[in-house]
Amino acid sequence: MKVSGGSPPWCMALVLSIGAVAFAAHGRQAAGSNPIAAAQDILAGMQVVVAADGSVTSVVPDAALPEPIRTGLVKRVSQWHYTVPRWQEQAVATSMREGLRLQLVPTTGGGYALRIVGTAYVPDPEYDFRPPVYPAWLLRKGVGATLIYAVRIGIDGRATDVRLRHPEGALDRAAKAFDESARAAIVSWSWPSQLANGAPVACDVLYPVVFGIRGRELSARPDRELLESGLQLCPKAELQTLIDGTLL
Repeated sequence: MKVSGGSPPWCMALVLSIGAVAFAAHGRQAAGSNPIAAAQDILAGMQVVVAADGSVTSVVPDAALPEPIRTGLVKRVSQWHYTVPRWQEQAVATSMREGLRLQLVPTTGGGYALRIVGTAYVPDPEYDFRPPVYPAWLLRKGVGATLIYAVRIGIDGRATDVRLRHPEGALDRAAKAFDESARAAIVSWSWPSQLANGAPVACDVLYPVVFGIRGRELSARPDRELLESGLQLCPKAELQTLIDGTLL
């Protein structure tokens, strides 16, 4: 079993759109052989280890990224600071999956620099998060929905319990179809093990599935405190460093 903590946070949506689901950035091919200049926008994923005091102790960018980007990520992200990670009301070290959207900006010398323009959901290439099947009859009608689940992840990285937290109450025919598809996908995934001081723990994550036409979210975001109520949430920390607009 590969132990590599962290999972997509609840606020990151898995968006299903018409055609293929694109998790990679797209841009026109730039002239020359510069690997960084191959695309105007780049999604960069990495594994970040956050210590019990909120400092970053390790940054491991995805192996597929060009070496200049990997080097820049390690240098920049190592300077970040998070809130204190907590598990069962105790400060712990944990491993987190982070994703950034990078944008190429020209420099006065005729080259390029990379600017951070925000966070992004970048799937871990070690895990196969295949999106749920969009029910064909709902896709044809242009019907979408946002569903949020509390997923219990065991120490082996398997989903042991899946509970629908939003929407609440009785589901109509369309919502039932979306729910069935989403659950089938969630239980099939091998989740990254959630870590507290280096040891895997069984805990809950909030995970949204957004069925939307062309990436358009179709329902309002519910109250986060209500969603988290009664759950034993996995170790987590919130980024405190302001990163938007900074350069690698």
